[in-house]
Amino acid sequence: MRERSLLDRLSVIERSLSATHNKIAAFLLKSGHKAAFLTAAEIASNVGASESTVVRFARMLGFHGYPELQDFLREGLLETLSPIDRLVGHDEIKDESKLIEHLAERETLNLRAALERIDGNALHNLVEAICAAQTCYVVGLRSSRAPATLLGHYLTKIAPKVIVIESSDSMFEQLSWANKDDVLIAYSFPRYSKQTIDAIRIAKSCGARTGAITDSQSAPAAQLSDYSLIAPAISDFYGNSFVAAVAITNLLLASCVHARPETVRQNLSRVEKVASYSERFVRLSDDPDRF
Repeated sequence: MRERSLLDRLSVIERSLSATHNKIAAFLLKSGHKAAFLTAAEIASNVGASESTVVRFARMLGFHGYPELQDFLREGLLETLSPIDRLVGHDEIKDESKLIEHLAERETLNLRAALERIDGNALHNLVEAICAAQTCYVVGLRSSRAPATLLGHYLTKIAPKVIVIESSDSMFEQLSWANKDDVLIAYSFPRYSKQTIDAIRIAKSCGARTGAITDSQSAPAAQLSDYSLIAPAISDFYGNSFVAAVAITNLLLASCVHARPETVRQNLSRVEKVASYSERFVRLSDDPDRF
């Protein structure tokens, strides 16, 4: 479906394509799902063109830039790829020093894409929903439990009630208490967990507000939720990268502090008062021989 759609777009502009543009088009069509995981610079290297030429080609196809073309190529793809499929092309780098450089560039692109494409209104509305909620439900199943646990840990310090759902075993019982005064934030990344989508549907049916932190606007969670924040998860191994997801989580928490500074300060003071009743943390001035 994606390839035919790409062919449709190419047919509109085929007469205005240069020889280099035709090489790029042929590479995208021939390389299958591999192209969806390559940067503009990597595609340029494969066809003997400049990175700027690849970006211009994306714009000729009607996209704002290469990241939007990449999203287009990835739609409906990651949800079906197995871990072994995602390794295709990643074994081409033999030099370890180049692998480190490549990884740094990949994660930088994930971060840049996430922060450049933030929906300000979605961020503001989700922050308002979190600050006003009686209960904040945070859902992160399978590998997505990592960023979900991070958000849940810090929200617990400033929100009255936070429930982090990391397993689908008791998810339906926990969500049965959700209502219009609550908010659910779901982390959903390829291959998208059906149970996470079920959680969003349940929350919406109860009248709760819903937010998704996911990798694309076309992802199921983004399509279903009231608000969505996009965190690209392209990696150089068989799973998802959560570098951008953690950055978006940090942004969400910082925005909550900015929206309700005095409330957050009071809540943190209560937490610290409770923590002071017992020595919960190591003092650096303590004698190391104690441990």
